[in-house]
Amino acid sequence: MSPWPISTGVNPDTVDLGQHQQPLIWVPMTTWKVRSLRLTLFLPSDAAPKVSGLQWEELTGAKPENVMNRGDQQSQEGPFPPGRLLLQKQLPGRLDIVYAGFPKPEQREDPVATLGTFEPAFEAFRTVAHKLFDRVGSSVRLALGAEMVQPADTALAAYRTLIGHIGSATFKVEGGSEFVYQINRPRNSKTLPGLLINRVARWNASSWQPVTFELTGGARILSGPLSVGAVITTDVNTDAERTNPLPEDKLAGLIDELRDLTLEIRDKGDIP
Repeated sequence: MSPWPISTGVNPDTVDLGQHQQPLIWVPMTTWKVRSLRLTLFLPSDAAPKVSGLQWEELTGAKPENVMNRGDQQSQEGPFPPGRLLLQKQLPGRLDIVYAGFPKPEQREDPVATLGTFEPAFEAFRTVAHKLFDRVGSSVRLALGAEMVQPADTALAAYRTLIGHIGSATFKVEGGSEFVYQINRPRNSKTLPGLLINRVARWNASSWQPVTFELTGGARILSGPLSVGAVITTDVNTDAERTNPLPEDKLAGLIDELRDLTLEIRDKGDIP
């Protein structure tokens, strides 16, 4: 059984948006919580032997709980407080580490299990990333992904939060549903001059519903209360057109730059 959280695909948009445009609700950026962090390395061909032998234990100091090897697809996963960490290899050219929140019976999810605020979660994640750089060496491309959430009472409330956060455009959501806004605003790297960094951000509403499997007296599936939230998903990544490996001594600086650009989106919304 997969240890990753299960949620059902409930559409939060089945609400009456009302007859009149409502004032936007601005939520302080510090209240966004990070649901997951992902670091992706796109590797040169000569890195495959190093990546193939890489173990989850080398990054965390403990044994993984779950291991899956299926041809060129390999994954190792286990607890990494306050969430869980996944090491995933797609040989020969891609390596991901994913750090995600995980439900705790004694802790209420609001609106979904998270790692808490971005900064401390990233510091734990950054330690793993540095160990990864030391063991893998060069990389052609780096990508830092994040999913940040904010609870909302309804889909309409989530839309207001999102539109207020975006800040660069106005939207008439009256009578609408399934609101999504996505844009890429590239920047030139300060760490490695001449390198283009893509700043992809997506704003949307989502919903989550916990599911419990009960086996006593016959198998039953129990659904918990529905939670709705505003979601910002970012993918800040180096130029996909680059073919030469990034300098190994710049990787630590680059991941910090990707972090700073992610936080800029969280704190300032959609800015050039």
